[in-house]
Amino acid sequence: MAFKTAAPLGFMEKLSNSVLLYRPVAPPASAAAVTITNATPTPKAILIFGWMDARDAPLAKFVNQYRSLYPSSAILLVKARGIATGFARLGRQDAAGAVAPLRALFPDDADDDNTESPPQLLIHAFSGGGSCMLYHMYQAYAATAPPSSPAVLPRHVTVFDSTPGEWSWAFNVNVFAAGMRSRALRLAALPFLHTMAAVLWMCIRVFGMVDTQRTWRDAHNDSFDTKKDGRRGVVRETRRAYIYSDVDKICARAAVEAHADDAAARGFCVWRRELFHGSGHVAHAKADPDRYWRIVQEMWAGRQL
Repeated sequence: MAFKTAAPLGFMEKLSNSVLLYRPVAPPASAAAVTITNATPTPKAILIFGWMDARDAPLAKFVNQYRSLYPSSAILLVKARGIATGFARLGRQDAAGAVAPLRALFPDDADDDNTESPPQLLIHAFSGGGSCMLYHMYQAYAATAPPSSPAVLPRHVTVFDSTPGEWSWAFNVNVFAAGMRSRALRLAALPFLHTMAAVLWMCIRVFGMVDTQRTWRDAHNDSFDTKKDGRRGVVRETRRAYIYSDVDKICARAAVEAHADDAAARGFCVWRRELFHGSGHVAHAKADPDRYWRIVQEMWAGRQL
């Protein structure tokens, strides 16, 4: 099914400069009441965290694919502004705009203390920008929790696409060069990018500046229970999948696999590790769409379809 509008995301309600919401035309009374052909309940909501400074057109392709797969699901899209990934205060502000609509989608979430209950939320995070905004979402959700509501996100599954990576000199150069469409511009900018990487390397490795990439990365494996330990956590994640590539210059294969190993060691259900061969950063869906979306559907169902 194809969806087209004059503006790529024109079918979504703009809640802020960074948050958009799609409401299905006829939302079901209950997520469990609507099923797809394989009798798997559809997500009540899908929470997408875009990559840094992603344009609307490619983001719309993912949103529309989800509309086709799960037509009764609400979709909440959180964009990742480059400036918000560099300044935590702005990142928290952007993520905070998604808290109220998410809580409104799960009005009965305060009563869900059953660890065996099935997930109703599907989270899909792309690249470092998505990793960053998901991290800020954890914090914003906990900080604004009413006394009767959980401080952690509703029971969910998570798809990590081309993330979480690790900061390195090469990462710093590649991530900024990736945003330059002109090859000539990239070549001309290389001396500046390497200089910037050198400065950051000194700040992080020598002077102890906080490695924000590491902060986001560690947060996704934080299994502490907020009620017991007074900390934010992702304890209501049911399972997760990693989708990554062997040639990604921004998010290295080794970084993703190390994160998955750590997650498994901490008790998270690492349900799938899907290595794509030859696909670029956040380009796995383009390289093999059938495989990519089959992974997503099977991830949600928790079984092979």
